[in-house]
Amino acid sequence: MNFIEQLGLLYLNKGPGPVYDMLSILGFKAVIVALKLNIFETLDENTYSDKELADVLNVNPDGLSLLLDALLNLGYISVKKNKYRNTPMSKSWMLKRSPLCITDLFFYFEDTFKRWNHLDETIRLGKQPSSLNKWFDKDEENWNRYHAGMKSIAKIVSIEVIKKVKFHSNTRKLLDIGGGHGLY
Repeated sequence: MNFIEQLGLLYLNKGPGPVYDMLSILGFKAVIVALKLNIFETLDENTYSDKELADVLNVNPDGLSLLLDALLNLGYISVKKNKYRNTPMSKSWMLKRSPLCITDLFFYFEDTFKRWNHLDETIRLGKQPSSLNKWFDKDEENWNRYHAGMKSIAKIVSIEVIKKVKFHSNTRKLLDIGGGHGLY
């Protein structure tokens, strides 16, 4: 949603602002599917038509066409002469080779949404159906996605965090005692 749409829907109440929240989750799901199908990585060095990309990814061309339309409208890809490519945003944030890659954060939030499926029950009963640690312990991949997601968050803020840390001129090492990924 662009600034004008936000202004009209959210601030001036000239339309159903809650639709913005529904569209946000649909956009999120489109990006998750694109990550699972490896679309951004496939478009890293090459451009493809929708049919060519469907062949490369071994997916249904009609379904892929709908997903490409969504990604195009969300600003993740562009098209020129019927050839799709990543936008600068995707090149910066969605490619594994990029030092700013935050794709793991999407998978972390996908897990978070799964846990939130019981939010109404948790609020009604005043307790979670199971503890967070039990949920993580069900599958080691839950923990792996969590830690990868936390590292993605750190990538976003680490430059600012490092700017704020004051070092003496003879400082040679920095110890991160958070117990996580140690990216800082």
